[in-house]
Amino acid sequence: MFWIIFIFLISCFVLLRAGTRAVKSLSRLADVLGLSEFTVAFILMAIASSLPELFVAITSAFQNKVELAFGNIIGTNIIDLTLALALPILASGAIITKRKAFQKNALFTAVIALLPVLLLLDGSLTRIDGLILLLSSSLFLSNLLKQKQQQSQAFEGVFNKIKHPLAIEGFVREFFSFLLSVALLLLAAEGIVWSAGGLAMASRLPLLFIGAILVALGTTLPELVFGLKAAKTEHNQMTAGTLMGAVVIHNSLILGLMFLIRPLVITNPRPYVSGIIFSVIVPILFFVFVKTDKSISKKEAFILLLIYLLFASIQLISL
Repeated sequence: MFWIIFIFLISCFVLLRAGTRAVKSLSRLADVLGLSEFTVAFILMAIASSLPELFVAITSAFQNKVELAFGNIIGTNIIDLTLALALPILASGAIITKRKAFQKNALFTAVIALLPVLLLLDGSLTRIDGLILLLSSSLFLSNLLKQKQQQSQAFEGVFNKIKHPLAIEGFVREFFSFLLSVALLLLAAEGIVWSAGGLAMASRLPLLFIGAILVALGTTLPELVFGLKAAKTEHNQMTAGTLMGAVVIHNSLILGLMFLIRPLVITNPRPYVSGIIFSVIVPILFFVFVKTDKSISKKEAFILLLIYLLFASIQLISL
């Protein structure tokens, strides 16, 4: 028990330090590449921070514990669009959402978040459903890259901008600094998941609860810490980009791969009801908040925080 608590505390410390470094590196890379912080965070940080969920999903599929990974994805989606979004806003102020590209991405994020729920209406998620989810991820990411023509032009001009030896050296240094920060974030998150999972298994808690609450909190810590650090340093677009990108990857790429390996058939729907209900409410409410007043305010963030607390409370009561 001592070593489990020790690993948890060390992992939290590493997570905080690596989160700070990742924000600085991403900001500098965005400047060099001529891309918006939103796009860089969406593509790079969202994919990197989703690796814990990916490892959990693949491992669970091969070990025939799909309920654990599916509960993890349900929990992380709800956390990303409530707790992880609300805390940075409450700490630093509203996130401006008036850009058409932002609102379009928010709509796509909400739609893809709802897609697994729609596919689950027949009581199962098959390999065909997995292919549909994978297709949705490719369509969304291709649409993101095509939204602005100057983004492709920026990539074409990268080497012109960093052709000076000192500029190249700085670019390479920041890129590897980002990779190291991400590696530390993932390592720290795995340490937290392992320690929380050890405590949970000793209490004989259900797999779905472990995935939706304990493992989800652990695997979402990279996005949460990154968002708080980004907001603190006035990079709110990074916060939104990372969270929206993570939700898309969770619901399309990760679930798609998992169901290709091991389909999910629900024989007892009762444990899934609350998670599915919140999986519908949260993305819709998120999109409504993005559209209203062209920003997500502190008041709306407080509502999102209350929704997550309600979700967690229901999960605890249903044990």
